Amino acid sequence: MMKKRHSLALGLLSLAQGACVTPPPLERPPWHGNAAGSQAWTGKLGLATLYSAGSDLRIESQPGSDSPIDPIAEELETEMIGRFGMGFGYQRFLAEDLALSLSVEGRFTATEVVDPPLAPPYVDPDDPSTSISGTSLFEPGDVFQIQASVGGRYWLPVQWGQQGRLRPFVGADLNYIPATNFDVVTTILDNPATGVSLQDSFEFRGSDYWTVGLCMGLSYQWSDELVVSFTLFHEAALNESLSLNTLNVQLPPPSPPDLVPPLSSTTTVDAGGWIGFLTLSWGF
Repeated sequence: MMKKRHSLALGLLSLAQGACVTPPPLERPPWHGNAAGSQAWTGKLGLATLYSAGSDLRIESQPGSDSPIDPIAEELETEMIGRFGMGFGYQRFLAEDLALSLSVEGRFTATEVVDPPLAPPYVDPDDPSTSISGTSLFEPGDVFQIQASVGGRYWLPVQWGQQGRLRPFVGADLNYIPATNFDVVTTILDNPATGVSLQDSFEFRGSDYWTVGLCMGLSYQWSDELVVSFTLFHEAALNESLSLNTLNVQLPPPSPPDLVPPLSSTTTVDAGGWIGFLTLSWGF
């Protein structure tokens, strides 16, 4: 279940507060830029997120291992806390109030595992009472993604406010994410009481995946060339991002460095949720 988390958008909020001034008068009818054949450059900044990712993590011995371990399999729910998002694009109207949209954006998010599972405790044969664990099995780092989108927008045939400058719109996007990158710390066994810990870090370099997004929002004709829009998206993944890694776990000296054989790690991520953007469109 997703929990509400707000992104870091103080600069955008300041911009919104500073924008509470009288817009310049229009020399042409509002929404003249929505005519067929009209074009615009667009830029957008992230405002807020309500996003999460479901992850399946499996750690097991490699085939033919001399010292196999019991496989570790966990399902994780991770909150994706938006820190910064920015993009740019191009828009062309195919018909009155119907536009084709192309864009590229970057997103930077922090992660927080909900109710994280703990690493299995290291069982001390001489004193089992000390066999406790307090370390998370899976600790993901911050995530950076590049996303390319193609979609459409349709402005509804209603106009509100002074001179009819305010209009609602709806739309849909197909999004392609070529890679998902973040660092992961995995703890295989842990015992804080004795200091015994089997831990390794690896880079999650997930495979490409696709999402589909539905959106709605409000556009305001600020000037003859500039339109300011707030857009609320709901995105859902069409497939998972997959990463295969090898964990090389080492005990501290004087233990032999190769005491624990290499382990295989398989991780899949399936993300989705809500995200809000402020968009500026400059017609030409």
